[in-house]
Amino acid sequence: MNKYDQLREMRERQWKADRKLVTKPQAVTKRRVTQSKGGRPRIGDQVMTPVERMRRMRAKRNDPA
Repeated sequence: MNKYDQLREMRERQWKADRKLVTKPQAVTKRRVTQSKGGRPRIGDQVMTPVERMRRMRAKRNDPA
């Protein structure tokens, strides 16, 4: 047996060993993550509409106290 044959056998053994480690890929299920839609953050316990926010801002600005 020459050196080339020894190297080839060693590579084949390594390939078979690596082949045993490789398994079929598992079915990938994507985790659904709820993300915020961005924009203005909530104010208070309930979400305010832009109209309510504007009314409150104007009332606060025009309040003499």
